[in-house]
Amino acid sequence: MTIELHSEIVLKGVPAAPGIAIGPSYLFRKQTPEVQERHLTADVLESESIRLDNAIARSKKELVKILDFAEQKLGPQQSKIFEAQMMILDDLILFETIKKNIRSRLRNAEFIVQEEINKYQRMMSAAKDEYTRERANDLEDVKNRIIRNMQEERLVSKVDGSSIIISHTLAAADALVLSRNEVLAYATEGGGATSHMALLSRALKIPAVVGLHQFCSMVHPGDPVIVDGYSGAVVINPSRETIRFYERKKTEHLEFESRLATLRDLPAETLDGHRITLSANVELEQELNFLKLQGSDGIGLYRSETLLLGREDFPTEEEQYRQYKLLADSLAPKNVIIRTFDIGGDKLMSHAVKESNPFLGWRGIRVMLDKPEIFLDQLRAILRASGRKNVSVMFPMVSNIKEV
Repeated sequence: MTIELHSEIVLKGVPAAPGIAIGPSYLFRKQTPEVQERHLTADVLESESIRLDNAIARSKKELVKILDFAEQKLGPQQSKIFEAQMMILDDLILFETIKKNIRSRLRNAEFIVQEEINKYQRMMSAAKDEYTRERANDLEDVKNRIIRNMQEERLVSKVDGSSIIISHTLAAADALVLSRNEVLAYATEGGGATSHMALLSRALKIPAVVGLHQFCSMVHPGDPVIVDGYSGAVVINPSRETIRFYERKKTEHLEFESRLATLRDLPAETLDGHRITLSANVELEQELNFLKLQGSDGIGLYRSETLLLGREDFPTEEEQYRQYKLLADSLAPKNVIIRTFDIGGDKLMSHAVKESNPFLGWRGIRVMLDKPEIFLDQLRAILRASGRKNVSVMFPMVSNIKEV
């Protein structure tokens, strides 16, 4: 009997959630539903429409369960990304167009659903900004969910033992459902640091690395894998020496955090008596408890554009007020600095905005000054939330005194 020894492979991806995990790989192969074009006769159009309605209803039930689980595990704010998918299923114009095409073209529902939603996916995938491209993955997930339910197929969500989930792409719903198992880490070929999967991984405190080119073709089920969510490194079939290195690194991180814990409540003060305010940057509501545990002096930067994730419109003044008040109340009397929306024109325009310098051009404070109806809603919400007198406001991308 011969034993094949696999050599160590080191890949570099994008760190999406911090932490180090060592364990066996589980290849999560999410099969894309196969859709074939079928010609229909007029007498089956009604039953085809009912089949589509049933699939949409079943998809809604699945997402309601996922949403409930997300709210329990992550809280209401982070779970809103699944509300956005439910809103797609409630899009009357989209599904009326799909039903109209089924009737006029006499084609099966799966084929028309795929064709129609693909149009929107192509537009979003071609966008210049990463945020919009990532939203194409949400559309893909909804589309495949509807088609699978029409074909009455089911996805695997049970994983035996502690595993590192390996996948080409991983939708937020997949990451959340799989987290009910003993997931050590996520590693994917696709995705970015701003993807919903990455945000969920950080909230779930599960290490993750994304953007690993041709990763799935290099790893076999059960292969030992190391995921370093700090540096973005992933090692397949690590040597004993590499395993020892990462075990030491993991232990050192834990020991370092343990040592820091003893300093948590001490003032941040230099030897000559100068006091420094050490605050934390925050994106998600779920980070508040961790922030308190680390002894932060408050929030040095709250990125309010996090409120735009998973939605196509801007949050109302009341929605923003509730979120900002939650931050202020949770940290009081410590200070909270809320940055107004740091966005570019791509968030407001259906077409690309051509600029010689898009990173410093029409974005941040300049977009908000040109859109006072959005800006005033946000400023009113921040002012209303400042009742404890611990809220400050930061304006992004200011380039001159006139803007102030």
